[in-house]
Amino acid sequence: MGARPTIVLDTNVLVSALGWRGNERLLYERCRSGELQLATSNALLDELRRVLRYPKLGFTEDEIEEFVSDILLHALMVSPSRTLEVISEDPDDDRVLECAIQSDVCWIVSGDRHLLDLGSYESVTISTALAAANQLPGGD
Repeated sequence: MGARPTIVLDTNVLVSALGWRGNERLLYERCRSGELQLATSNALLDELRRVLRYPKLGFTEDEIEEFVSDILLHALMVSPSRTLEVISEDPDDDRVLECAIQSDVCWIVSGDRHLLDLGSYESVTISTALAAANQLPGGD
């Protein structure tokens, strides 16, 4: 592993990081500070924009674009070269795995049971924000 761990934050983690305080925000702030390297892809950002537009979340278009712009300032953008078909119940979750494999990440952080049930994929650990915040180097 390099000087700083590279992670993928699933859409549900990023939504929580934007709207609430907690381990999700802590992990995102660690990415913003450069302690962790965030990896993402166009497919993941498209999903994030779509989810943030759900009326029940109450985010404005300006807030959504500000958040996505902030992610782009701090994230490693990848274009996955492999198409995976691992999670038949929710193929969108395969986009998270594709991003992780392409960017050679060490962790996927998610609240999604389809991903969490895998536990790991290839050499990537898949865990909750609580576990990642406690186990990634520098998390106390």
